[in-house]
Amino acid sequence: FACLITQVSTMDEEQKQPDADNDDANNTTTTTTTTISAATVTTTESSVEVEVMAVAPPEVLTHWNEVGNGLIKSQTVVWKAAVESLENVNKYLQTVPEARTFMEKYMSQIVGILVDQVPGKIGTHEKDCVQESLLFAIQNVAEDLNIQTAQTQGGRCLVMRTLEHCFSNKKNYFKSSKGNNNWHHHHHHHHHPMNAGMPELRVRLILKFHNIGGFTYLCKYMNQTVGTENFVELETVRHILAAVADLLPKPPSLNNNNNAAKKNKSMSAAEAQKRKAMEDDVINVGRSVMTFISSMTDDDLKKIPVDQLQPLQQDLQHIFDRLVVTRRDACYEFYEFWRNWVHKLINSPSLPLKLFGWESVNDLIDACERHRPPPRTFWVKNAGTAFANGLFDFSGAVTPDGYFQPIFLDRSNNQGAAEHIMYVHEIPQAEHPQQQAGHKLTLFRCTMRSQQKWWFLSEADEEQPGTDRDIDYYQHKSLKDQEEAYPPAAGWLTCRNAGSEPPPNLQAIGWMLPEGEERNTLEHQLAKWAISQAIVEQVLGDTTSHREVVARSTNLIQFLAKMCSREDG
Repeated sequence: FACLITQVSTMDEEQKQPDADNDDANNTTTTTTTTISAATVTTTESSVEVEVMAVAPPEVLTHWNEVGNGLIKSQTVVWKAAVESLENVNKYLQTVPEARTFMEKYMSQIVGILVDQVPGKIGTHEKDCVQESLLFAIQNVAEDLNIQTAQTQGGRCLVMRTLEHCFSNKKNYFKSSKGNNNWHHHHHHHHHPMNAGMPELRVRLILKFHNIGGFTYLCKYMNQTVGTENFVELETVRHILAAVADLLPKPPSLNNNNNAAKKNKSMSAAEAQKRKAMEDDVINVGRSVMTFISSMTDDDLKKIPVDQLQPLQQDLQHIFDRLVVTRRDACYEFYEFWRNWVHKLINSPSLPLKLFGWESVNDLIDACERHRPPPRTFWVKNAGTAFANGLFDFSGAVTPDGYFQPIFLDRSNNQGAAEHIMYVHEIPQAEHPQQQAGHKLTLFRCTMRSQQKWWFLSEADEEQPGTDRDIDYYQHKSLKDQEEAYPPAAGWLTCRNAGSEPPPNLQAIGWMLPEGEERNTLEHQLAKWAISQAIVEQVLGDTTSHREVVARSTNLIQFLAKMCSREDG
């Protein structure tokens, strides 16, 4: 039948082709596989309020049985039947025991079959069925979590797999066409390759789950079951973290940076409240996962392969780094958790966990350095071109609470952040001949055609800064392996056309931080922690330290030495 979907992909092609033409005829008549007419109510977002029935009519029970038998016999489900069976679960879950039986036995299997479909290979009617089924499924999970957490002794939710199916961007139905390196796709030039998915439906499901309070119930459930075998499986936890990460607004892109800043200011109160509600969900899910990780004993940790622990930590970091601008306290709370967790790992008697702990120390150092605020001012001195000397002040996006606005572009590459860190010096009226007075000089970094990143001291062109129309006085070539995020202190060269020898030296002054926060940066917190916990002494003072541990501790020692030699203490 055209209306059957199957898990067996071989049936997929051949058997659906012949009746592709009379698809619609099939859908409108009652198909022989089901005893119900295919006409059902279309669901809209607002159809959460389903009337609760105390007893299910016999045809509903029969329908569940038929769907269940179809799944047992042939791993198939009729498109429309998927929708109806899940909609009926939604209606009767509170009151009819058979609704729960059907849901716990078959819902994850149905959803699994649906998300394995490829949208490009099914018709509109089928796509509607997938969407409606998944929206009901996500409501059913939320409802079940609500029911389980309301029980005095806390019940067990058996439909977490459904959530994993709906949240996983690896599923055929949600795959984005981008990462789809289809070797023959340059032959056909349409935008949607046949096997592209509909990632926007996944985002809609995540939003739906958020809107009906699903994440609130989920956190309650995780907090209730932490340390028991009812806790969510690790694999599912990762999908949940990936889902909440998608609730966060995308970081502003580099090109329209100014517009983004303007847009944020004009966010209405209602929008701000919506955003805060989403952030609350993200933070609470993150907290539940942190509680879970912290609750694990040494024996628990030994049972989990290290390559499953590390992604969890990265997922959490990814989320909380994105929150640093709007919810700094939550971000700092995550770093405190991370330091404590690392402390537990490096003190573990198990060598693999100890080594993982030391690798995490190095990740932690990198992460804290990435959060380092830029200097507030650069003092340019000794330049042959007299009017180039003076104070250059930070000119970039600043958060409402007085920090600089970091742009975490993505997890792997943080280099782009420096592209719009800029320092500006206005030439004072009195000191220099009239033609220079009032002109602005800038220190900025530019990516050259060779992909190398050079720093320039220039008078930037008003219309097209960063082009050949700038007047460059001095430049600094970055070495490939050390692309400086900020203007370097020495090693500048004079640009022949405009600058005069000698080139300047630069001195950084202060940090882009609110008053009083100078010693509370994540780097300072990390240094204080390492010193107060005597981390280095533990390694070096212990003759039994494993040489691999000693080898991995050098970064921390260098980090502490650097921190101690900084002017700001």
